[in-house]
Amino acid sequence: MKKIYIALPLLCSLPALQACMSPQPKQEIWGMTPIYNVQHGGGNARDYYQLGRYFQGQNRLEQAADAYKKALTMDSTHLEAHNALGAIYSMQGKFEQAIVEFNSVIERAPQAAHLFNNLGYTYLLQKKFPEAIETFEKALTLDPGHERSLNNLAQAYTDNGNVEKAK
Repeated sequence: MKKIYIALPLLCSLPALQACMSPQPKQEIWGMTPIYNVQHGGGNARDYYQLGRYFQGQNRLEQAADAYKKALTMDSTHLEAHNALGAIYSMQGKFEQAIVEFNSVIERAPQAAHLFNNLGYTYLLQKKFPEAIETFEKALTLDPGHERSLNNLAQAYTDNGNVEKAK
């Protein structure tokens, strides 16, 4: 039993003895070297366009519009950012701004049926049926199988009172 009483004080004094040792420099103990360098992800127009799509998918239209505008400040020729910004304006009821965006992008890509469809849909929302019908028909001359344009054209004819043409 006496051996335990002798060993116990020795074991308890070990932490105190270690504390008396000369300390190592703090930088070796606390120094950290990063494994990865993290950088801000929004470095180009494509990234901001994708961020806008993310916000738009969550129906956070103001944040989406801001992201699209940022994409356009980085690359004013980004066609899909103009298109998406026009769609946001249209959803917000800012029809004149939407029409300006769609027309500016149509000037750069006059063969893109989806752009004409989006412009036509903006006219449809304003109940400007002749303009909507003409724009949907232009989209369908560019791409006769464009389903959204076909559906939207039928809707424009129906809303305009021409059910026979809608069929």
